[in-house]
Amino acid sequence: MTEYSATTFQARCRLAASYVDRYLADPKSYWVAIGKASPWLDENNPPYPAITVNRVPELIGFVYVHTCKSVYETDIGIIKTLDKNYEPVNSTNPNLLASAKANKLYFEAILPHEATPLSSTYRIKALCTNVVFANTPNIVGPELFISGSEVLDYFVDWIVHHKAVENDGQTNQVVQIIREF
Repeated sequence: MTEYSATTFQARCRLAASYVDRYLADPKSYWVAIGKASPWLDENNPPYPAITVNRVPELIGFVYVHTCKSVYETDIGIIKTLDKNYEPVNSTNPNLLASAKANKLYFEAILPHEATPLSSTYRIKALCTNVVFANTPNIVGPELFISGSEVLDYFVDWIVHHKAVENDGQTNQVVQIIREF
């Protein structure tokens, strides 16, 4: 490994640590924007969504991110997603994250089944920050959903490329986002 790539990896771990630090300082920092699913020609290779830093198209609402952790990929990690497993690193020390190869972040939110229309599918659109609500939400648990009409402003921090998911009307959906730096 060259010195340049080691420095770059260290910088990526420092950036990942800054996200966790922000979350720990203000657990209401991150929200996931949920929107109606667009018609995709190929589900395995969806087009880049038309999202800007100002607006998410066909916004349904926002779900509260109740977990933000630095993680690394492993075969038997305690965090299981559809395609990989991850192990959390309970530290925001960039040196420790670099030694654990933890340059990824895991975000988790719960989308209540009542939040999306039964007759439609939705798409996880973006990770957002600086969300301003018409009325301050009273956060009582991880299943907090705020309708898009209740949001005055937001900043799209990162565009998420998750497939559309059908609302089965029975259970809440666990929204899992892995972001690699």
